[in-house]
Amino acid sequence: MSQTQLRVMLEAAGIGYWELDSQTQMVWRSVRHDTIFGYPDGHPDWTYTCFLEHVLPDDRKRVDQTYQSALALGQPWDFECRVRRADGEVRWIWGHGLALGDHDLKRGHMLGLVQDITGRKQVEEQLRTQADTLAALNRIGQALSAELELGALVQAVTDAGVELTGAQFGAFFYNTTDRNQETHTLYALSGAPREAFAGYPLPRTTAIFGPTFRGEGVIRVDDITQDARYGQNAPYHGMPAGHLPVRSYLAVPVVARTGEVLGGLFFGHGTPGIFTERAERVSLGLAAQTAVALDNARLYQQLQNSHSDLEARVEERTEQLRAQAAELQRSNQELEQFAYIASHDLQAPIRAVTSFAGLLESRYSAQLDERGQKYLTQIVSSGLHMKRLVDDLLAFSRIHTTQHSLEPTDTQAVFGEVAARLAQDESLTTPQMTFDPLPVVLADSRQFDQLLQNLMTNALKYRREGVIPSVHVSAVRDGDLWRFAVRDNGIGIAPEYFGRIFEIFQRLHGQEQYKGPASVWPSARRSSSGMVARSGWNRRSGRAPRSSLPCARREREPGERQGSGSTCTWSPGMPGRRSILPRNPFDAAERSSVCLGSALR
Repeated sequence: MSQTQLRVMLEAAGIGYWELDSQTQMVWRSVRHDTIFGYPDGHPDWTYTCFLEHVLPDDRKRVDQTYQSALALGQPWDFECRVRRADGEVRWIWGHGLALGDHDLKRGHMLGLVQDITGRKQVEEQLRTQADTLAALNRIGQALSAELELGALVQAVTDAGVELTGAQFGAFFYNTTDRNQETHTLYALSGAPREAFAGYPLPRTTAIFGPTFRGEGVIRVDDITQDARYGQNAPYHGMPAGHLPVRSYLAVPVVARTGEVLGGLFFGHGTPGIFTERAERVSLGLAAQTAVALDNARLYQQLQNSHSDLEARVEERTEQLRAQAAELQRSNQELEQFAYIASHDLQAPIRAVTSFAGLLESRYSAQLDERGQKYLTQIVSSGLHMKRLVDDLLAFSRIHTTQHSLEPTDTQAVFGEVAARLAQDESLTTPQMTFDPLPVVLADSRQFDQLLQNLMTNALKYRREGVIPSVHVSAVRDGDLWRFAVRDNGIGIAPEYFGRIFEIFQRLHGQEQYKGPASVWPSARRSSSGMVARSGWNRRSGRAPRSSLPCARREREPGERQGSGSTCTWSPGMPGRRSILPRNPFDAAERSSVCLGSALR
């Protein structure tokens, strides 16, 4: 390749070439070389020193050191630096030099190339800036998406906007809705204290602010004071006295996916021409991320408000129910006390009525005609009936007014005492009373006695004609409870009356058919309520009332006296109740129906 061809190729590539004499420091160079340094007509006296004078001071020392090292070691000289051209413009250049050795005719000389790489450097800077911007947006986007507290979110957005756009200060005006669905405009500041805006009203939809608050697009102005829209509104006609100096102005609306304008980002700088197209693009990206983050924060806040409102309503309702329960308990206690006092006090006048009626009948019945005797008999009968009702009411009210603490109770001993009393009751046909081995349970022994007597009495009273009445009491372990059942061979109860029998003074048969109190079942349920975990009725047979009582530590297991698992028939002389000395808990196989409460531990 000829020198002419080489020159043409270098010229076409925009590369200048030079030759430096290291002894004289004189440089021979091409026209392209001088043009790169701003001398299209050539430089009269270009030397290495002249070259260094064109290199910017920040790069000069590094360039000279690499030159001296390459010359001393005979190595290539490669460098990139900034130079100031003859017209004052700063450009980037790339240089390459090669020192000639002893075998060359021009020993001590260096041949080299030079090229203007300003365009490449600008592209590299743009790519680097874009990469930094994307990294910053990604970092900020992640931070915004993770932030759900509204106040912290808007402050983070404002700080990020100032950082990304190069603004001197920034503000984010945004709309928020409270629990009463009232809308308020709030703001966050960055780069300036809140006191700097404390004395000024919030921005209005003026010619400058209006497009942003309406979501019409970005406004970027190099010098807002020179804009035609500036200073058109009273009372300030521009910036009020003491306002932060704003020349460069950038405003971006924040718009939700639904089209709702959530607020606006405003950035300012005291120097004109600060905000570039890049700053505008960055602020648009930030506004888009802000809209998503604000939507999330608002949804989260609505959810929190809903939870708070629900908790407040639940707490309010709980307090109402607690107050109602307390009032109901107080009312029930007063009612129970009144029933007890009333039934007790009614006994005296009823006793007087029945007594005097009896005296009239014994002493003066002969003096009465048939109608008078009938009236007197009705008075005695009604008085006795009223006495039974009052006795039932008194027994019913005593159940809760005379409660005792739960204690280990030998239910088999209680059964023996109840059976002994029933055997002596002449109103009952000689019954057959049997039982399975019965456990020790936690119960009020007196109430359990009354419960068992009520159930067994009722079972024996409502018997079938021509059939010897029988009643059987059993107990089956059910976890921490014992299920007790009282079974009989009587007439039973139809399913439609299961609920009615537990109402006080309700009867399924007339007094003339089955004599006795009408409060057996209500009393049974009430006496068991303080110690029974569950109570109910065998809905298939209508004959097996059930209750559940808690297990207790005891001195024997069911069946230890009578043989484990055997059914026993009560007979006079069987042992009655005795004291219980608690020992270890016991386990027993399940057997049959009625249960009593939680285990004594």
